[in-house]
Amino acid sequence: MEVRVIGSPRGYVFVKGKLSANKENCQVYLEILFKSGEKKLILLPATKGGVINYIFYAEDHVDRAKLVRKDEKPIDVVKDVSIRGIGVIERFLRIYRRDIPILLSSSPMTKLLRKRLNLSLWDHLLRPWKTYQRITWTRYEDVCSKKTYEEFLESLISCLNDAKAGLPMQGVKIELFVFDVGIGDLKGTIESIQGQGYRDLSYRLVKSVDKIENTDADYVGVVFPGEKLAPHAISVCAKYILQSSPAIFYTDHYSEDQFFLKPDFSYEYFLRYDYIHGLVLFKSDLLPLLDLSAGVWVNHRLILKSLEKGINIHHLPVPLLFSPKSLEEEKLRKQCVGLKSLREFLSSKKHIQDVTLGDFPLVFNIEYRLRSEDLVSIIIPTKDKLELIKTCISSIIQKSTYKNYEIIIVDNGSKDGEVFEFYDSLREKPGIKILYLDIPFNFSRLINYGAFYSKGKILCFLNNDVEVLTPDWIERLLKHALREDVGAVGGKLLYPNDTVQFVGAVMGIFGGVDHVSKGLKVSESGYMNRAMVTQEWLVVTGACLMVRRELFERVGGFDERFVVSFNDVDFCLKLYSLGYRNIVETSCILYHNESSSRREKFRKQEMKDLKLLRKRWCRFIENDPYYNPNLSIFRTDFSLGNPYCL
Repeated sequence: MEVRVIGSPRGYVFVKGKLSANKENCQVYLEILFKSGEKKLILLPATKGGVINYIFYAEDHVDRAKLVRKDEKPIDVVKDVSIRGIGVIERFLRIYRRDIPILLSSSPMTKLLRKRLNLSLWDHLLRPWKTYQRITWTRYEDVCSKKTYEEFLESLISCLNDAKAGLPMQGVKIELFVFDVGIGDLKGTIESIQGQGYRDLSYRLVKSVDKIENTDADYVGVVFPGEKLAPHAISVCAKYILQSSPAIFYTDHYSEDQFFLKPDFSYEYFLRYDYIHGLVLFKSDLLPLLDLSAGVWVNHRLILKSLEKGINIHHLPVPLLFSPKSLEEEKLRKQCVGLKSLREFLSSKKHIQDVTLGDFPLVFNIEYRLRSEDLVSIIIPTKDKLELIKTCISSIIQKSTYKNYEIIIVDNGSKDGEVFEFYDSLREKPGIKILYLDIPFNFSRLINYGAFYSKGKILCFLNNDVEVLTPDWIERLLKHALREDVGAVGGKLLYPNDTVQFVGAVMGIFGGVDHVSKGLKVSESGYMNRAMVTQEWLVVTGACLMVRRELFERVGGFDERFVVSFNDVDFCLKLYSLGYRNIVETSCILYHNESSSRREKFRKQEMKDLKLLRKRWCRFIENDPYYNPNLSIFRTDFSLGNPYCL
């Protein structure tokens, strides 16, 4: 792909252009041919959106240049790429335009970058070129590099060692009960405890038949042979205890080749998959809840019993325990113990129908009862695009096993005559209403308009580019939507090629919000089973969202200031802020041809919507409780980020 060379620049030169937004942009190079005949390959730091805006130093006059990839894949250029020389004044203006906002910006991503680079005002003023390069390439690394297990572990240990000076060495008495079950490296476990250097730490060996009735410690926990505490792990826990005084809390952990970086407590997720597996510490007055007979499932049973008592479960998001794979394999062999505990816990819940072993290792299936069959109003905004709306409506009518529903089509000014012919064919069918609202596109207003003219106690919003796959999709969503503490409920959405489009969204990704686990095959369970297990998320996509009418009205419906995007995000966060949990039911599956009905002209409005989202919900962009601060906010595949050390 040829690059336009303006003049024959030498010295500081400026390359500018735009590629299509694509992760492949990380591998785009500029191949330069100098007047001398020498060639040079320069990696271009294109942004996630494909923008190229970069200054570099050319040792000789540039004759020709082109864009290349080492794997020779094609490069999709949106705006022609050019190279030209720049003078001193323009160079410093462009450098400072990149440098100075790092000092002033309140953006969560920029604040994180500022903290990591540790740049002073003097760095910006006296070393602008060096600072420009550091900022440019750190951003590039964030977006394009994927940290390995070894790199993250090295950074974690370094982080913990650096934090040592600010950690307490005593003050909270902690006792660890070490299972002596004849498996694993018991000696290594004890050595890791003895090497903590924390003066108020003790341990004792226990067996599954023991019943521990007393301790002098303030907090206690259980570890197994083969598990090893990270350096200063107990001091980190003590600091957290002194700050928060939690009744019970868990930490992150790691195995031989993977880090298990967990969300804050997620009730639905935990019931279906014991993601908490690892280091759990709890106040000694909860000792009567500890049942060592559960063996490797002891912490699972402890947390279930704590939930019965109404005790809040807290999370310290630092990987403080190495837990070998062999221990997880032992849990799998004895999964029936976990199933028994779970059934006992759920036996008093009237809305539970059945609890069984899941299709994936260490996963449980929980089936809820359908407590009522209220009228469900399915609201679908649309404009033209006959094939989309026809497929959507047909799939609902032909596949849905739940019959007490109405369909509200909100037409936003269609012009296609075939669409109106299709509407005419629908008028003969009961339970279908067609509304017309010919206004400039405002998704929120279309949703609110449809909800106003609907009759159901339950509202279900669908995009017109959605196709039902699961016949009992309404029942699966409704079972959750009818629960008093649940807000919005969504399903698992697939691209037409049967890969994941939506199974959950995370606040803070790329400084806004994005879907995670995108591109996984429908059969893949994803990171820590998060693409397969029903669980809470902050956000459910409006492409398929069910909610009780009373809640919809309580939060004022969709905010019409969000014209194109993030209206569903804002809606879900309002529900969450009122104490309701938003859930994605992964067994409810639909196709979604994402944004097939959205036009390029809305991109500017999307940026306005994003600005409003950042202003209103900054606290969740900075900290999504269902993500983990050790994970990257520059990727959607749960890649490792930078270690968090409290």
